[in-house]
Amino acid sequence: MTESIIQNEYKVKICVLSHPKELVSQFTQKLLQKHRDQSSFRNFAALGISISTVNLLKGNNRVNVILLQTAGKELMEKLRLYYSGASGAIILFEKDDPESFEAAKHYYQDFRKLIIDPLVPVIFIDVLESEVFIEEPETLENEPNVLYYEINGENLQAFSKIIDSIIVRYITTHVT
Repeated sequence: MTESIIQNEYKVKICVLSHPKELVSQFTQKLLQKHRDQSSFRNFAALGISISTVNLLKGNNRVNVILLQTAGKELMEKLRLYYSGASGAIILFEKDDPESFEAAKHYYQDFRKLIIDPLVPVIFIDVLESEVFIEEPETLENEPNVLYYEINGENLQAFSKIIDSIIVRYITTHVT
């Protein structure tokens, strides 16, 4: 059996923000279970942050995906250091829940204040109970780096595709 040769190694940091915070847990737990031999999870309860890592092979590239999750909007400013160098953000919310919808807008504004680079993609995901998944994301506010998806809360494949899109975008903009 021939082993593939790793051409490049990348670290892709993705900030995962949600309200209610349980939305993010269902996706990251499933992702970590799927890649259990190549993943880790650390919860820093005193800081209000969880860090998950998943090592993936994308073609001949090894990608270390770092998922940062915070427990609430009020901690974003205090945890600025964790967000620096982010490759993208995923904001999970429930459009039919006014509090969740408002929190998503605030997460976006706060993330853009902390991450000044407008090329860093922000992906909004409306978590639905139905089986809907929009294959082609909608662009928001005439910003090509802000995308909107609707996915079912059980659909790990859709969540994985969204993470893959951030990875591919990162790799193509950081080709050595």
